[in-house]
Amino acid sequence: MNNTREADWVLVAIRRHLDRRGVTYADLQVRQLSTVGLILSKIYLAEWIVGSRQLQSVVCKLTEDEPFKTAFRVLMHFHNENFFFAELLPCLLGPASVQNDVSLLFPLFHFAHRDDLQWLIAMEDLTALDYKNVHKTLDLRHTTLALQALGRFHALSYVAKKTQPAQFHSLIGRLQYPRKEKSFNFTLELLILNSLRHTISLFREAHPGEYAKHSAQIEEIISDATEVYGRLYTGSEPLALLCHGDFKSENLLFSYDGEENPSTVKLIDFQLLSYSSPAIDVFLLLFMSTAPEIWETFWDTLFSSYHEALLETVSKYNKCSLESLQEELGAEAFKTEFRKYCHHGFYVSNFFQPLRNCEPELNALIIKTLAEDEISQTKLNNLLVNMNNNYSAEMKHYALTLLQQVLVFKCMP
Repeated sequence: MNNTREADWVLVAIRRHLDRRGVTYADLQVRQLSTVGLILSKIYLAEWIVGSRQLQSVVCKLTEDEPFKTAFRVLMHFHNENFFFAELLPCLLGPASVQNDVSLLFPLFHFAHRDDLQWLIAMEDLTALDYKNVHKTLDLRHTTLALQALGRFHALSYVAKKTQPAQFHSLIGRLQYPRKEKSFNFTLELLILNSLRHTISLFREAHPGEYAKHSAQIEEIISDATEVYGRLYTGSEPLALLCHGDFKSENLLFSYDGEENPSTVKLIDFQLLSYSSPAIDVFLLLFMSTAPEIWETFWDTLFSSYHEALLETVSKYNKCSLESLQEELGAEAFKTEFRKYCHHGFYVSNFFQPLRNCEPELNALIIKTLAEDEISQTKLNNLLVNMNNNYSAEMKHYALTLLQQVLVFKCMP
């Protein structure tokens, strides 16, 4: 579908939605927005006039074209996002009191439309409310606010598991997992292992003493990588919960007070949902979207921000004391869980950060190769070697610090 036909298709879908709602409107227009980086969606903005010249708008997310749609299982991603807003989130926000509080973490969902070829998901236009994306690594204030929001989001699963367990687990069973599909998972393993071996080689060369000291932990990290997706995307009780799955700065929009301090945050892009360990979201954010000095220096503060927000939300909506939650959801339980699964964020970040920061031509070529029907391992390996051999000094520092921090987390008492 070319851009003109696609815009017309969006126009028709929006018009049908407005007509069904009985909205009187004028000057309905649709335009495609530019997007940056590896993205599995195309974004359109629809705008129209109602009443006395009042402008209204929605953001429309469409599936990417072939071959990316099939290669990256994009239809499964869109199923999850529509399913989240249409069925899962209403379950999580069951009590009216929750709807007036935690629901503020999410954009408004307007509608979804699908035909044989295309998905459309129409969401609230948060930029019209002065929400902004941070196109750089998050500082301490942004990271703290994001982790507090994540704690509140994660808490909803624990509330639902107590108040409506049958409905919650029934809905969780309908999630789709593109990363569990054999061919897709094989490709991810190839990418992860390639970058992992390169980082460990850099570490052995730069810190031979540390490498020898932590050889057992490093071997565990390598051996775990080949089965990480199948194991981590299962979830073990009692801490398993509904994870965002792609919790990084690109999927967070912040609003600011009069002094340009971040004041609220919205979570977007719920395509990689999974019922799994909370560590998946926490460490993807820390390792992918914050500077190493942030999580090196302020880990205790950041952990407390996340964990306290989670406990306070569970306590409030389950109407129980904080003390009664300590045995199952106490700090030590989460720290043990994080030591066990922190390397998931390392696997993902260790590949995607270099990919995001390599030359645009090489980035595009790697993505194009990943979308081929029959992926040539030799061709892909050569491209990855090229990417690895051209790490900047900053990227080498990032990769080494990342591995060191994972070893610190795994060795914490």
